[in-house]
Amino acid sequence: MSYGILLMFKQILKTNHYFYFNLFFVGIRAHSSSNGQLLWNRANAHRGMTRSVKESANYIVSGGDDKCVRVWQRNGLDLLIQFAEHQKAVMGVLIDRGQDHLIHSCGADRSILTYDLKRERRTGIHQLSGNSDGWFTSLAQRTDNELELVTAGSDGRILFWDCDEPAPVQNILDPNRMRLNKVSMSPSGRYVAVCGEDNQTKVYDIRSESLIAVGIGHSSNVRSLEWSPDERQLVSVGNDCCICVWNFYGTEMANELKK
Repeated sequence: MSYGILLMFKQILKTNHYFYFNLFFVGIRAHSSSNGQLLWNRANAHRGMTRSVKESANYIVSGGDDKCVRVWQRNGLDLLIQFAEHQKAVMGVLIDRGQDHLIHSCGADRSILTYDLKRERRTGIHQLSGNSDGWFTSLAQRTDNELELVTAGSDGRILFWDCDEPAPVQNILDPNRMRLNKVSMSPSGRYVAVCGEDNQTKVYDIRSESLIAVGIGHSSNVRSLEWSPDERQLVSVGNDCCICVWNFYGTEMANELKK
């Protein structure tokens, strides 16, 4: 249930109408943000866990243990199209910020795939090199620069990917080198937040690649986190069934650390 609560928080902040959340073991549900009423329930969205859910004004995208990326109508009942090109579980899905007919996915097969809904086929692929033992656990996208894709990995790396480059264009290594479960870009695009198996939440300044904030509050694996729209808070959720709300002071915090 804790996983669903965090996604619920995210969608209320963004839409003020509905929230969708991923039950992991069941499927996808939608509730009214005003009264909590169940609007629809897609119990069999994927075979096995549903790992990631994203929405646009026109459709919903999900990925799961069955290696599939599925695109649904907003009512969650009708499947529009399915892509089954990953070799292992789909860990993250994303609707492109610049062109909403493009969707991206990352998987435990160490690949990032891009699909064009207008052409109904895959149009891009990025792959981790054989020098790494890690695999992708989460996917985000920058709001600035060239809208680069950002991945978190089981090897503790945060990687930045340009659509025109086969290899990562930036690499931030978490000091604990433990699995990261979620990566989230701040609304301004200046900061990236991660959480993982070290029970911590962290914030990095992207330009300097410096670690500027560490949140220690969970007693177990931190599963997910999201920014508030004003970039002043982070919300994290973990296996300890706790939801933590963190205040973030941005530049003030970074300047304080330099003193």
